[in-house]
Amino acid sequence: MSLVEHTKITIIRCTGQLRTKLLIFLTILLAGVSVQVDAQVTDQMLQQQLLERGIDEAQFRVKLRERGVTYNSLQEVPPEKYAEIETIVKEIIDEMEREKAAATAGEQIQGATLQTPQTDALAEPVREVKESVLEGATIEEAVVESLEEREPDLPPAKIYGQDIFRNQTLKVFRQADNIKPKDNYLLGSGDELTISIWGVSIFERTYTIDDAGYISPAAMPRIFLKDMTFEAAKEKLLRHFSAFNRFSPDQFEVSLRYARTISIGIFGEVFEPGNHTISAINSAFNALVAAGGPTDIGTLRNIKWIKNDGTMQKIDVYQYMVDPTIAENFYLSDNDILQVPLANRIVSISGAITRPMRYELIDGENLLKLLQYAGDFTPQAYREIIQLKRFENDQQKVIDINYNTLARNGSDFTLRDGDQIVVRNIPGPYRNFVSIVGSVELPGEYEFTESMRISDLLEKGLLTDESERAFAVLRRNNRDGTSNFIRVDLAEIFSNPASTANILLAPSDQLRIYSKGTFVDQYQVSVNGQVRAPGEFAYDPSENMRVRDLVLMAGGLSPQATDFAYVIRRDLETSEPQYISIRIKEAMADPTSDQNLVLEQNDVLQIQSKLSFIEGASITVSGAVRNPGSFDYDESMSIKDLLTLANGLRIYAATNRIEISRIVIEQNTPTKVIIATLNVDEDLNPVGNPSFKLEPYDRIFVRSVPEFEFQKEVTVSGEVRYPGPYTIISDNERITSLIHRAGGLTNEAFPSGALLVRSFDATGPIVIELDKVLANESSEANIILKDGDVITVPKIKDFVAIAGAVNTTRLYRQDLLGQDNRVTVVFDGSRSARYYIDNFAGGFADNGDRKKVTVEYPNGKIKEAKDFGLFRSYPRVEKGSIVRVGTKDVDPERPESEKESIDWGEVLANAVTQATAVLTLILLIDRAGR
Repeated sequence: MSLVEHTKITIIRCTGQLRTKLLIFLTILLAGVSVQVDAQVTDQMLQQQLLERGIDEAQFRVKLRERGVTYNSLQEVPPEKYAEIETIVKEIIDEMEREKAAATAGEQIQGATLQTPQTDALAEPVREVKESVLEGATIEEAVVESLEEREPDLPPAKIYGQDIFRNQTLKVFRQADNIKPKDNYLLGSGDELTISIWGVSIFERTYTIDDAGYISPAAMPRIFLKDMTFEAAKEKLLRHFSAFNRFSPDQFEVSLRYARTISIGIFGEVFEPGNHTISAINSAFNALVAAGGPTDIGTLRNIKWIKNDGTMQKIDVYQYMVDPTIAENFYLSDNDILQVPLANRIVSISGAITRPMRYELIDGENLLKLLQYAGDFTPQAYREIIQLKRFENDQQKVIDINYNTLARNGSDFTLRDGDQIVVRNIPGPYRNFVSIVGSVELPGEYEFTESMRISDLLEKGLLTDESERAFAVLRRNNRDGTSNFIRVDLAEIFSNPASTANILLAPSDQLRIYSKGTFVDQYQVSVNGQVRAPGEFAYDPSENMRVRDLVLMAGGLSPQATDFAYVIRRDLETSEPQYISIRIKEAMADPTSDQNLVLEQNDVLQIQSKLSFIEGASITVSGAVRNPGSFDYDESMSIKDLLTLANGLRIYAATNRIEISRIVIEQNTPTKVIIATLNVDEDLNPVGNPSFKLEPYDRIFVRSVPEFEFQKEVTVSGEVRYPGPYTIISDNERITSLIHRAGGLTNEAFPSGALLVRSFDATGPIVIELDKVLANESSEANIILKDGDVITVPKIKDFVAIAGAVNTTRLYRQDLLGQDNRVTVVFDGSRSARYYIDNFAGGFADNGDRKKVTVEYPNGKIKEAKDFGLFRSYPRVEKGSIVRVGTKDVDPERPESEKESIDWGEVLANAVTQATAVLTLILLIDRAGR
């Protein structure tokens, strides 16, 4: 039984929502087949639908298995899996259609580029176009987007309205954006509509509006839809399909599956004039984005929309910015033209305005409309006079506009192209205030009113209980920037408000009220040292504060406080100190004691710490212990305690060599140092001297066992029989010993290319010439090994590389050459570098310097050619070598004739070589004649 037959059986068995769900799934699977409940569903129908979509059935089923769908029929699918299987099938169909579209795009682009030489520059655009098509864009949209991304950035907007085209506020929609059309979208040839019906009838199919403007449903008359709005088309389709199918209006849906592609012309003052291909779902405003929008001289207010039927309509970007919904009235048709003329009237407005900028005005728009576009005045704008700068009669004029008069009269002011409006801020700060500061409840500024007096300001500021009423100061500012200060008797004002003391106030007057404390000296007392909260405290002018009171205010004595303390008292006139010693603990225990002194102004109570009088002593331990360091001394500390605090001895510690260095301190005599050596047992107790005592400042050093050291390791890798790490067995073990322990070299070893890398003392790589070392173990190159050494023996290299200023490009394809014209050839014996240059690299290049020939050997050693005047000696080449030829040095100051000087040494060497060859040939001929 086939998959589709199982599906039919499952449909009959299902009821209710499960049955409807499965029918929807089958509708998606067959994608476009009208499925009735009792319809005959066959494998041929499924194959036909996949064939129409260009989808290979075998690949479709493979992708189902890749997604984990292994059911052989729908009958095996549990009902709870219907939604999951439905989603997977839809994703696979979409994916395979995108892959097909991408492949088609690649073929078209590749075919187009066959006419021109392929370059790397084409690779990136082709890749981007393919990716866009995979995402759902049409080929035309993908190509346009790829080109637009390579356009230079647009300049910043200079005129209000330009920014929506230059900052991506608007964009060109493409098919992949799944933009739903508005109800007034005009249908046209090429649009694809998907009609879905669910209910008693189950139906979903996509129709394309043909060139004549019709769609042709099966078993129904064709329906004309061209140039109809989307809303009208949906109503018409509902009427037609309801005559042939059973469903309610809410079970019918029409969607735009694909919007046609249209070609429109955009000309005039735009950044990219010409024909543009876009999706018909775009409005005229989106289309302008494709051309970069109007330039700095192009109009935003009088754009001409010339329709393909010859009619014309004006487009105003400012209207769109006020009401973006008007874009629905500007859907374009194929071959429509947008023409952007020059802007006629550009004016600017700056200063105290919400949106200062340049604006384009059309006929009938003047100053009031300009203010509306600019967002009106800011709160601090000075509206009485607005300044206009205008160019007229070959000169610039300044015109003052009384805006308040215009507003009162309901009139406007005519503006011209190039006018500049400047709105100033209100001049100067406000002055209609008086202020009260100082010792008042509500200090600050208050409104000034005529006939306002000091008493009125006092009622607003409210004096505090601490306010001094006998004296206050009124500051009054003069026009020259100076101030007058007027003494005020507040007591007289309160007793007689009609007195002359209650003077009239003027704008900006400031009344300062002083506190009674201002006229009284403020003193402090403080306590330092061993109290819980040391600090300063206010002095009691009644002279009733004592030492005990101050200590208690500071939280009491700390445990480290001494029995005594000092009161430091300074003379108020000379500031000379007097130190008074008191027994502080007696004063705290007995408030009536004579030690509990009465404090005076600025007294300082200093309480010392007992710890300040204790000499701190420590003991130091170092050497072969786990935690060396210093520890506080105590008489109870033993040598075992000290070593235990140091976390014990290390494994290499010598328990019989624990050295103690002690300083001997005697009264009034020079110090001296004595040394003692202890032996401790496993429990760290002294052996033979159990009564040994530590003393302050002792220094203990635990010695290490002589010549103790851990294993040292070297590594040999590469072409030895047993590569890996090896432990050094003696202090003088050498390279040859290690190679013998590693089983010797393999048959593929290349000893002359061996390298030793030494981490000891950060030495780094060392050229060892292993072939000479193995040939002569007594060689100086047979060095002693160090911990961490790594020896690498490479494989045999049967090649030679030649690079630099040689003619390899004349002999080999470019893909056979590496950087710096490098070519790698088979080793042809131990010959001179000149041999390999001539026979395998085409000889020296014109800029090649024969004096700069070097050979780099596999072990890193480099040899240079030697110049003996009449001839040169080139180094010999070994396996794995690199031959390099340097370039000639050119002196820019030398005459041109000298730059191409003849290398007479080379000429002579060539002559000798040729003469030798000729002489050899003559000798051979002579022997043959005999």
